[in-house]
Amino acid sequence: MKIGIADMVSNFVPGSGNPLGLDSYKWGKIKPITQLKMVLDIISQSTFDYVELGMPWINGENNEFTFEDIEKIIIEKRLSVGSYCSMVPGKYKTIGDNVNWTNLNRYTTNIFSNCSKLNGSIIVYGSGDSRYIPGDYSRISAKRDLLQFLSYLSDLIEENNYAFKIAIEPLNTEECNFINSLTEANELAMEIGSPNIGILVDTYHAYRQNSNFLDELPSVIDNLIHIHIAQPEDRGWPGHFHSSNSFDFKKFFKIINNLNYKGNVTVECNFNNLKEEINLCKQFIDSVCFEK
Repeated sequence: MKIGIADMVSNFVPGSGNPLGLDSYKWGKIKPITQLKMVLDIISQSTFDYVELGMPWINGENNEFTFEDIEKIIIEKRLSVGSYCSMVPGKYKTIGDNVNWTNLNRYTTNIFSNCSKLNGSIIVYGSGDSRYIPGDYSRISAKRDLLQFLSYLSDLIEENNYAFKIAIEPLNTEECNFINSLTEANELAMEIGSPNIGILVDTYHAYRQNSNFLDELPSVIDNLIHIHIAQPEDRGWPGHFHSSNSFDFKKFFKIINNLNYKGNVTVECNFNNLKEEINLCKQFIDSVCFEK
């Protein structure tokens, strides 16, 4: 099991866009690519095994930088990209009457090509705005749309012999109204039946939906291919919250280890001061992760 950390500058985690704790006005004046360099410089000096890169960095949707610019930074910082999050921006709908397959095909073909150049084994499909069920659109139709999209992604991976998989991420109902439980995500993965499609557990989302979600893990372990962790109580870094009834990370890792979980774990959360907190975070994870 490898332990990675999300770049936290360009993903969909609310509040995660300023992990260095700088004055908000000052931070906002810094160019996004410079923000990324500052964050990746800190990550490169830590003991995390890899970085989980936000897809907005490499999807070609920003005119201020190119994929080649980001690739150069990754190489210069000698970082390993283990996975990707924030897969589909909200303007590309994957659910509803406004799904544009031509645009989706162009977008996914491009990001898959770029991901293959940077390596990485997992692309996380959370993307709440993209998969939000609109208006009175039926859940039956939404499920049909999603199965079609995921099957398309699986075929694209197969046709190009890509080495990564897609992880369906259940989100809490405050961020999306579709796929809100591990069981729901697992049922979709089982229905598709593709080795290229699995599911993810995020401790923050799962805890907000069901504080007893640990009980669900044995029934979904066969399709569990990736994990996101944050302190469930406030979405801060794992281990910073000290309370007699705080989330038991030691129990969480003991369960997944005993279930022979084979994937990686990414810290995806809010930091107040990454430079001061990153090593404390990693030390805590190391202390609870590998104990059986």
